[in-house]
Amino acid sequence: MVVAIGCGAEQRNDPAPLDRFTFPTGIAVHGQDLLVVSSNFDLQYASADGGSLLRVALGAAPAIQPGGLRIGSFGGELTVVDPARCPALGGTEALVTSRLQGRLYRIGLDGNALTCGAACEIRFDDDKRLGDPYGIGVTCPAGGTPRAWVGFLRTPLREAFIATIDLTTGARQVLSVGAGQVRSFAYDADTERLFFTSVDTQLAAPLSWIELASGCDPTLPENAGGCVVRAADLWGFLRGAELSGLDLSNPVPGQRRRVYVATKVYDADLAATLGTRPGFDVTGELMVLELAENATGNLEVKLVKTLYVGLGAAEVKVLPRRPNLPCNDASGVSVPNGCPQRDLVAITASEDGLFWIYDDETGTMRDVFGRDPQTGQPGLGRSPFGLAVQDLRATPGTGDGNARVYVGSFLDDFVTAVDVPLSGSAPADFVRAGTGPSAPPQRIGQVTP
Repeated sequence: MVVAIGCGAEQRNDPAPLDRFTFPTGIAVHGQDLLVVSSNFDLQYASADGGSLLRVALGAAPAIQPGGLRIGSFGGELTVVDPARCPALGGTEALVTSRLQGRLYRIGLDGNALTCGAACEIRFDDDKRLGDPYGIGVTCPAGGTPRAWVGFLRTPLREAFIATIDLTTGARQVLSVGAGQVRSFAYDADTERLFFTSVDTQLAAPLSWIELASGCDPTLPENAGGCVVRAADLWGFLRGAELSGLDLSNPVPGQRRRVYVATKVYDADLAATLGTRPGFDVTGELMVLELAENATGNLEVKLVKTLYVGLGAAEVKVLPRRPNLPCNDASGVSVPNGCPQRDLVAITASEDGLFWIYDDETGTMRDVFGRDPQTGQPGLGRSPFGLAVQDLRATPGTGDGNARVYVGSFLDDFVTAVDVPLSGSAPADFVRAGTGPSAPPQRIGQVTP
C-alpha cells in the first residue's frame, strides 16, 4: 500500500499543517489535553516533517491549540511519561515514533508549547536491522532505571528486535527477542513483566514477555545476568491468530491479572498451503486471557474466552477500575466495602468500522458502535483505530462515575469521544455537538470543506 501511494502521488515538500489531523494514529490524554499523532499516510506532505503531534484543549468545545510540532511521517504509537510515573525524569514527555524516518521522538510537554530539544530525536536508521519503529512501552521500576522500549515492524528474516532506551542517559541497546516483528507493549509493574505482541510470525501467535524482576539487566545476554524472555503460543487457542494491540486488567487484590488482546484471524489452512500469511483476514476477535504463576514461579497463560469484534482488530484500552458492587460473603453477611467488578475494555476494528465496549464482569460485549441504522453513516468514522481514555471522576462537572474514550478515525481525520458509565447502569453514548440524543456526535478536529 505504501509503495502504491508513493508511486502514484506527486512528490510534495510542504511541511505538515498544524491546524488539522492527517491520518491520526496514536492518541493520548495528558491532564486536560488530548494529544494526537498525524501520520501523513498518503504522503500529501513531505516525508521528513509531514507528520505532527498536536494538542487539543479538552472542554465543551475541544479545539486544536497553537504550538503543535512537526515530526517524521507514518507516526506510530504514543505514550506520555511524567515524574509521577518515573521519578527519575526531570519533566513530562510524549514518546512517539516515526516509521518512515526511523525515529523515536521525546517531546517535552511542560509549558504551553510542545518542544523538541537537542536530545529529542533518537535515530534507528543507522542500524539496518531496525525498520518501521512503531510500538512503545515504558518501564519505571522503583529505584531502577526508567526505560522506553520500541518495537519494529520490519526486520531481516522476521526476527523480533526491541530497542531499549535509558530515559535518563539516552543510551540505546538492541535486543533480539524471538521471531516476528514486535507490535505493541503492556507493562505489569507489580510483577515487573513487560508483555508484547508480534506480527508475521509464520503459523504461530506468540504472546511474549520479558522478566525484568530480580535485578536483571536487559542490556546483557541472559547467561551474563540479562533478563529472561518467555512466550506463550496462542495459536493452539485460535488457529490463524495474529496479535495486535493489548492491555492488562486493573490490578485487584484476590484476582488474577488478565490480558486483553485484539486479534486478527486469517485462514490457517491457506497459510499452510502458501507457506506465508495470506494478505487478508477472515475475522477479528478479542482474546481474554488469564495469567497464573505455577509452583515454580513460571507464568501460565489460560484462555478465558474469545469474542467477535470484526475485521481489522486493532487497539485495546482498559478503562479505569470500576466501583465495587454490593455483595454477601459465604455466610450471607454483607461485605462492608462490596466486591470488585471486572474491567470494561474498549476495542477498535478499523476495517469494519466498529468500536466495542466489553464487560469482563458479565463476559459480554456491552456496547457496539458501527453504522447508524437510519442514515448508514459510520458513527466513529470509516476506520476507528487509536484509543485514549480519560477518567472523568477526577474532573468536577463532567459526569459522575464516567470514563471518556477518545477514538481516532484514521481515514476521516477526526477524533470522536464516547462517554462510558463505569457502573454499567446505562449504555455508552457519544459526546454530542448539541443537546438531546438526536444531536450529532462531536467531531474533534473535523475540517469543514
